[in-house]
Amino acid sequence: MSNILGLVLIVIILFSALDIVLIQLNITTLEKPSHPLLHDVYDKAGYARFKVYTLVRSRFNMGLKVIMLVANLLFFLLIAPIVSTLVISLNFDFLTTNLIFLVIVLILQAIITLPIEWLRHLMIEIPFGFSTTTFSLWMQD
Repeated sequence: MSNILGLVLIVIILFSALDIVLIQLNITTLEKPSHPLLHDVYDKAGYARFKVYTLVRSRFNMGLKVIMLVANLLFFLLIAPIVSTLVISLNFDFLTTNLIFLVIVLILQAIITLPIEWLRHLMIEIPFGFSTTTFSLWMQD
């Protein structure tokens, strides 16, 4: 199981690094002024609002990617071996053991990401007027 965890860890690191690079490229592109030929196409106020929203969301996403990378590293280096040992000790067949491990991983990841998603909703979506969802509706969704 340690070879599989190592491979998963490498994939997570590579995808997180790629996401962070792409978000930084997006931020760099948005900081440049728009092309003069597009000035007649877009509403200046709407476009400026879109740029601010996209910058705020991109910066938040970059911070989120770093937090999730650290959380995943901690999980796969510290918690996964313990969970794996516990699940293997249940003496189920190979498929059931791996399904139980996967469910535990997904539950732990949801515990980390749900509060962050609500924070994103409060800090980005509501102030920019893209959502009027209450907490109870958000949880139901």
